[in-house]
Amino acid sequence: MKFRLMVIRHAKSSWKDDDLSDHERPLNKRGKNDAPKVAAYLKHLKWIPDLCISSDSKRTKQTWKRMQPFLGKLDAEYTQALYHAEPDDVLPIIADVENDVKTLAIVGHNPGWEELVEWLTGKNIRMTTCNVALLTCKADSWEETVEKRGQWSVDKVVRPKDLPKGFS
Repeated sequence: MKFRLMVIRHAKSSWKDDDLSDHERPLNKRGKNDAPKVAAYLKHLKWIPDLCISSDSKRTKQTWKRMQPFLGKLDAEYTQALYHAEPDDVLPIIADVENDVKTLAIVGHNPGWEELVEWLTGKNIRMTTCNVALLTCKADSWEETVEKRGQWSVDKVVRPKDLPKGFS
């Protein structure tokens, strides 16, 4: 089977309020604008997740809520485990996904997301805000996919600044 993973880094966050914890920082204006544009392009590419698992930070929740109308209105499962997670934190979550899920979206943070993409693909890919790495892997199960270090393929990396006209 072919499994697809959408590694989504949250959109640009605001640093205006010094009193907020990192976990509570919201999106800024650019982030609020970028997330739906990227999601519209993902829909155009026919990358629609069957399941979304997201960090429970304010900015990841806001990123998904702005993408959601374009991606099947799928509610996310929010978890503290993906807040500033490293590959060792994320891989067990991916391995536990049911095999009827063919496309999984995960929403989180750097530097863990760049490390995860490199772990899966063997490629060093820069993941700035609101970037989405579209990855594929052939395996018999999600559990098997996480054993395939460096064997995932990068189908595309979607970046707000590179969106074609009509999406940007």
